[in-house]
Amino acid sequence: MGNNYWEVRVDIFNNTFISCRETGARAFFRNEGDMIWFTHFEGNKHNLLYHFFLANYKVLFGFYRNLKLEDQFPLHTIGGRWKILQDFIAPFYLFIKSSYLVNYIKHSGNTASPEILLKSGVRVSGPFKTGLQYSYDLKFSEDGLDKFMINGNQKISGEWVRVKDI
Repeated sequence: MGNNYWEVRVDIFNNTFISCRETGARAFFRNEGDMIWFTHFEGNKHNLLYHFFLANYKVLFGFYRNLKLEDQFPLHTIGGRWKILQDFIAPFYLFIKSSYLVNYIKHSGNTASPEILLKSGVRVSGPFKTGLQYSYDLKFSEDGLDKFMINGNQKISGEWVRVKDI
């Protein structure tokens, strides 16, 4: 996936988003005070920002041991080639299903240099079988996100590590 340079920006409608300088992709989000919630993604879905969007779809600030948050993605977010057919038969049957799950796994307990580990997962199934399935690890420190890992997928896996200024 190469190097990625991201910056947080605001559009003319006061929507906050993360923008990737290399690809032009944008992940829109809302900060609700106690949670961050990604609302929309624009751009190529074969890049690190899209996986960051999926991995952090809804995250509560703070740590609550063994807390599990579950949600579903809206159809326009995960789409796919079956999206148009789903639009026509949606009043009768939903065959495209998506799920998001984040688990609050570990807190270091050290108040001087706290570390929090979250695991999240995404699953999208179509009319005949499971389509997308991703698993992510997120490691936070007192300075924010330190490590973001994409786990166990045949086509894409990788790791993002924040480089601190020395």
